[in-house]
Amino acid sequence: MSKDTHISHFINDEQRTEIEEIYSLGTDDISKLLEGISPGELCVLYGDIASGKTALSIRMLDYQSIDNKVPSLYFCVRDTPEGIIHRLIGYRCSIPYRSFQVKKDSVDTEILIQQNKIAESPIYLYQAPFVMIDEVCDICKQHVEEFGVKIVFLHYLYIGGQGKALRLRLLARELGIVIVLLENQFVCGEGILGILPRLKDLGEDYLNEYSDIVIGLCDYESYHLYQDPSGRDLRGLIHVEILKSSDGSSGAEYYMRKDYLHLKNYVAPHLIPPSWQPKERYFDDDSYEDSVFP
Repeated sequence: MSKDTHISHFINDEQRTEIEEIYSLGTDDISKLLEGISPGELCVLYGDIASGKTALSIRMLDYQSIDNKVPSLYFCVRDTPEGIIHRLIGYRCSIPYRSFQVKKDSVDTEILIQQNKIAESPIYLYQAPFVMIDEVCDICKQHVEEFGVKIVFLHYLYIGGQGKALRLRLLARELGIVIVLLENQFVCGEGILGILPRLKDLGEDYLNEYSDIVIGLCDYESYHLYQDPSGRDLRGLIHVEILKSSDGSSGAEYYMRKDYLHLKNYVAPHLIPPSWQPKERYFDDDSYEDSVFP
């Protein structure tokens, strides 16, 4: 009797497929709230400007494509390819992005790129000043066919209405890829509850309906809010909430430290100029970079 008919064969195959087909965002904390993102799913990172959307996408890009060699495509609409590379260097070297932009001329960038295995990673950067949904579909299909891309990162698309959300969802299903869309929030409310991302606010673009996963991010400090109603100190924290998951659940939330989101502490310290070394992980009322780095 062939062992391929034994029940253990099917159990092992099913377990192996499940593990291979779930992609993590690269953070243990979010993984506790969200099992992962499966091929064919549309995931939306939703929040106001500077809420941590790009940083979380860079963290996932780093974890999947540099650490685990998963081919990824990043549409550089609101940033340049060089900017994405600098963000990856900054994250892996624990150098805040703005600090790196100011001081990059004082260090050999090529050494940091090589030491951090960025050049050899299966990351593809597509630059466009703006991108429409038809172009997105064409470029994604091309990169899936030619390079086996599994994850696509998209900054804001300049098109509204049902078309964008539905076509992105259908594209993810058709190609069997994960699409991560970074969507800006337009804050109208006031106070702690008024500034939090809400799923219903994505209704204009139908993303609340056609997305599989929505993760809301909020940086209270950017609104000069430093305590929640219970008196909890919110300085240096990003509020993360699962607004929608593929299994239909929502509401799971936690606070992530900004240094954990932005800094990886990966490269050997001797490759980083002493003036860039963090003094302490503390965040005051000023900017993140000023409170951590000299």
